[in-house]
Amino acid sequence: MINVAELARRLSGVVGRPAAGARAARVTGADVLAYLGARSEAARAAFELEFGADVVAAIDRALSTLPQLVAEERLVRRNPGFVRYLEALPRIVFMAARGYSPEEIANSMNFLATEYGVEAVLGIAADAVAKRLARATA
Repeated sequence: MINVAELARRLSGVVGRPAAGARAARVTGADVLAYLGARSEAARAAFELEFGADVVAAIDRALSTLPQLVAEERLVRRNPGFVRYLEALPRIVFMAARGYSPEEIANSMNFLATEYGVEAVLGIAADAVAKRLARATA
């Protein structure tokens, strides 16, 4: 039986990737966090100029499907200490994108949250988005 995903991975080295795929493949979790923290239009435009509009759209799509991303990536199983944070991940990302500091986000949670926990779960989510982009272009 042929595994289509494995076949596509093997053929991607032979066929090559389009330029947009190469830009998306080099997006890291730190880049996703920088994009999330870019509150001004100039900062977002600079990010779009560096990575391209298609990559920015892909990041936005991945961020908009965070509950599905948590389930697919099995982030809860990989990070058992952050279960409550991962359940509140859409709210955390929304507030971070609006410019709230991790301390302010932690204080607004309805459970005992810490600044470290908020920063850690934002990093986990950003890495998951970057991995999803890399897989989509592979």
